[in-house]
Amino acid sequence: MKHLLQLEWMKYRGNKTMVIFFLATVILYPIGLLLTHTFLTSVIPEDIPVDLFKFPEIWALTGYVVNWISYIFIVLMGMQMITLEYSGKTLRQNLITGLTRAEFLLSKVLFLAVACLVLTLWFGIATLLLGLYAGSEIQLELSEVLKYLFLHFLMVFAYGFVGLVIGLVFKVLALSFILFFIYASFIEPAFAHLVHNNIFGGSSYLYYPANSFKDLLPFPYYVHISEMIEPEDQIQFALSNNHAIIASLIYLGLLGFLAWRKMQRSNF
Repeated sequence: MKHLLQLEWMKYRGNKTMVIFFLATVILYPIGLLLTHTFLTSVIPEDIPVDLFKFPEIWALTGYVVNWISYIFIVLMGMQMITLEYSGKTLRQNLITGLTRAEFLLSKVLFLAVACLVLTLWFGIATLLLGLYAGSEIQLELSEVLKYLFLHFLMVFAYGFVGLVIGLVFKVLALSFILFFIYASFIEPAFAHLVHNNIFGGSSYLYYPANSFKDLLPFPYYVHISEMIEPEDQIQFALSNNHAIIASLIYLGLLGFLAWRKMQRSNF
């Protein structure tokens, strides 16, 4: 495994696009959190005793903010990891020089997991720094901290792995991202809400892949919105944490099988 990680590191450390995608995510995490704090404190009147930045509730808010940042840049990073191999014609070279197809795919997954682990630790640090900046009393409930760190890791890994698989299939970064963005932002939500929901009802329309990944760290105030709706009109806005985790793991398994089959069948 160490050899596979070293091989990937040698490929990406000098690639400006990969470095930009990763550093942009790192830089935008605290910037996005600070902008959120500035906006919310400016629109909420001072006489309303609402503290959105207290622990442990702050984890849900910061998780939602970085969700949107990761949605763009981690997907792009995953796509670049594989489309770089096509554009640089190094995929075939790696296979010729001794890597098996399974090892090649595993090297991508391992490197993505390490990058996501680094981002998860940075997410935890950025959340703590925002809490200090907002004047909140730091209360580290281990179960809450571990829960949100795990949810963040699974979310960014899922985004990155989706990008990797799409890049493996379509081979070009720009085309891969355009197709992903159109599907995740328009096709899936439109079909889920306008077709699936009208036919089947209930909350099953929330279990599509892109939404399952997003709902790992969803908008944190859906519960409060639901409380303002009459019981007979209640609707579910997002998956529960457990359901989002299970759905995400199932989709990751399916994507992993698709990537493996693509690697085994393609003539690189």
